[in-house]
Amino acid sequence: MTPLTLEEIAALAGVSRSTVSRAINQQPRVSAEVRERVQHIMACTGYAPNTAAQLLAQRRLPLIAIVVTEPAEALFGNPQLAQLLGDIATACQFNRCLCVLYLFSGTDLPAALHAPQIDGVIVVGGPTVGGPTDRVVAQLRGRGLPSIVIDRFSPPDHPDLAATIKHLLPPRTPRGSSNA
Repeated sequence: MTPLTLEEIAALAGVSRSTVSRAINQQPRVSAEVRERVQHIMACTGYAPNTAAQLLAQRRLPLIAIVVTEPAEALFGNPQLAQLLGDIATACQFNRCLCVLYLFSGTDLPAALHAPQIDGVIVVGGPTVGGPTDRVVAQLRGRGLPSIVIDRFSPPDHPDLAATIKHLLPPRTPRGSSNA
């Protein structure tokens, strides 16, 4: 069965698409009755909002960069590393943020990591002292960008990954509030 669209939820609830969107996002200007009706339809149909679309609509995409300091062959040939990266991506999704993967093979951070949109960095690399992981960490400290280092030989720990993502994200301001 194809998942319902926002428009189909709106038609079933007898309201506009924007009213459904406001109800889903807990915004004002939606009566309690309409909010309950929309939530009931969502529960009965198994509708789940598209997280990426919600973040785009908010015009703020919390973004975590994952920097892997191992060669590309290690990334694709190591099942533990692949599992760790999958767990990080799942934790990002759970915390409603996006992640982007960079392979670090040189001495300087990729130019994209200097973008102001990046809220934090997770460095995944080997424990070699003075190796590429240490160079990445030194450059990140120089920028003041929140970052953590995960040794790829440690087993992934889902609760710690979720806590890490929350630590790297900026505090959220409720919609309609001023950041001033």
